[in-house]
Amino acid sequence: MVSIKRFEGDTLGVNEDFTYKMSRLGIVISVVSPIALFWTGFRWDWFIYFLLVHRFLLWGHSMCLHTYFSHGAFKSKRWFQFFMGVVGTGAHLGSLFAYSGVHKIHHSNADKDGDAHSPVHGFMHAFILWRYKEYLTAPKGVKAFRLKSVYNWVDPRYKEFPEIIWLTKYGFVIQNLSFIGAYLVGMVLEYFFPAHWTALAFFVYVKCLPALFVQLGLLSINVFGHHKWLGYKSFNSDDLSRNNFLGFIMWGSTCFHNNHHMFPKSARTGLTFWETCFDFDYLGLKVLEKFGVVWGIIEPDKAKIERGREEFEQEENKKVYIDLDSCA
Repeated sequence: MVSIKRFEGDTLGVNEDFTYKMSRLGIVISVVSPIALFWTGFRWDWFIYFLLVHRFLLWGHSMCLHTYFSHGAFKSKRWFQFFMGVVGTGAHLGSLFAYSGVHKIHHSNADKDGDAHSPVHGFMHAFILWRYKEYLTAPKGVKAFRLKSVYNWVDPRYKEFPEIIWLTKYGFVIQNLSFIGAYLVGMVLEYFFPAHWTALAFFVYVKCLPALFVQLGLLSINVFGHHKWLGYKSFNSDDLSRNNFLGFIMWGSTCFHNNHHMFPKSARTGLTFWETCFDFDYLGLKVLEKFGVVWGIIEPDKAKIERGREEFEQEENKKVYIDLDSCA
């Protein structure tokens, strides 16, 4: 269980109620604004732009918010750290520290009381309702965690970086203002390239739809990444996490969720040849490492991977024998 004291100490000094309202406003805009599709219509070139921006924002989630700011699975140049902070903020999944704070709680209590968003507490709770609750579930006798307090948390690893503190403090405001900024950019493009763009089309296909689908991806992995309906397990990770190749479309490299929960500090989530082929985040990091942009990439030891797989197979075989004995 993550200690409540872990989120005390230095604070951002933000108004938690105002920040909460800003975060909910961003969700509403992302959900409602794609209705403008009825007026913009469809064009394949616009759709391709949507796919490209969505994949970029997906990287902002899986690599920036998740692997770097939450798990610290590698080190980077300061300028690249700031770039990841900007892209992670642009993914519309919360401010940098709010996301990583909730994620730390999730890993410490995965699929148990105290987890922020586990399907063991209900499908809709895991998908969306947890965001609107005042307190997380907690084991008996343990103080429940007040969710809004994470908005003021300062990750001690980044307290010496004022640009990261600034991004976090104003993250939700930046996200909401970016909708206005996107429409203004669309107006400029419509003026200079009227045959290719309308302001509304740019707003919808390059801003609103990518933001919506990245949010849907995060919310869906909370459910389907921790449910026996889909995917497969490779390790006994003491939770319900599962790997899912299909999840790559919406989740990126975090689709190998069981691998990740077994080795949460690892920047590599694809642990077989075919999984690695889909682990674009890790492959991209190895390229950046060659140029000295990142270093200290954490990977699980091969012996630990094999030992974990053997333990899982032995456990599964025991279950099979128990089932056969019960049928005798």
